[in-house]
Amino acid sequence: MLGIALAAPSAWGQSAPASAPATQPDAAQDQALWRQHRQKEFSLAVPAGWRELELMPGKYVLYLSGDGVGAPLMDETGQPIQTGLAVERYPETKATPAQGAAHNLKRLAAEEGFRILGEGEVLPLKLSDGTPAVLLSVEFLRTDKDRRCRYEKLFTVTGDGTGWVVTAWIVTGDRSLFAQKHAHVVQRLRAHAVSLCFDPAKYSDAAVRAAYEPKALPTTRLGDDMQKRIDATQLSVQNAAVAVERFLIDIGRYPTADEGLGALTVRPAFADETLAEKWRGPYLKPADLNDAWGHPLNYQPAQAAEKSAPAYRIHSAGPDGKSGTEDDIRNWTEGR
Repeated sequence: MLGIALAAPSAWGQSAPASAPATQPDAAQDQALWRQHRQKEFSLAVPAGWRELELMPGKYVLYLSGDGVGAPLMDETGQPIQTGLAVERYPETKATPAQGAAHNLKRLAAEEGFRILGEGEVLPLKLSDGTPAVLLSVEFLRTDKDRRCRYEKLFTVTGDGTGWVVTAWIVTGDRSLFAQKHAHVVQRLRAHAVSLCFDPAKYSDAAVRAAYEPKALPTTRLGDDMQKRIDATQLSVQNAAVAVERFLIDIGRYPTADEGLGALTVRPAFADETLAEKWRGPYLKPADLNDAWGHPLNYQPAQAAEKSAPAYRIHSAGPDGKSGTEDDIRNWTEGR
């Protein structure tokens, strides 16, 4: 699925705009965040602004590229992010959706240069029109390219024996958190994959709408459940990394050490007035810059001499409140 060379935009299919959620991640965004893509045999909610690419002959009936749209251009380690969504059609399919998912997972595990992280998750479900389906969620490393990938892959078979596969994917640097199961981008890709529908009257984008709702960070005391605090802080670090990437897209550089993460909540005093006009924050609320123990997140841009280091480092001092200890929660892996 990855690395396929495709050409110019295609005119296949018709699209109708979908309404955006009542509360959008970016209030300044005027356009809908997704749209309903309709073809003769199916409907699917797809991210707005993704480019529809010309198809090669064969199984593909839809292929979208979302690089730089709805997700940062680079991850928190400074590596490019690639996203996409594809629909494949297989006439006269004899395998069940579960068999298709199992075969795909087995083939992926045997592929040279691929290493599956953990175990692939296979989830039975029903589409909005009642069609049985199976969702395969799997994260893996491309060890030959130092890339981390995640597939959210839907398998289903219609009554006429036609097999359908919807694949949503994200590819990041091998040390990034963006491809993890609970990352916001992954949750949205998953919702797009399962929005497939063969009955226009029963099409629903409810799952997509829910996935695009902002995920609020806990603001109350989490009690003595340490794991909940750790999970909440990991989310805080990830959200801060996403906001830093949005700052980069708008300003053309990362926040300086002096500006720190405060540049995400209050516009810095830019020496260049044109930068002040480009700042589109606040990207986060001030409370979002604290960990679950009430300590501020730490931010450090890479030094010029650190050629192999990530573009910046964000970390929480963790439960003990001391930076540099084993319980720190970071956006990078030690050794980089």
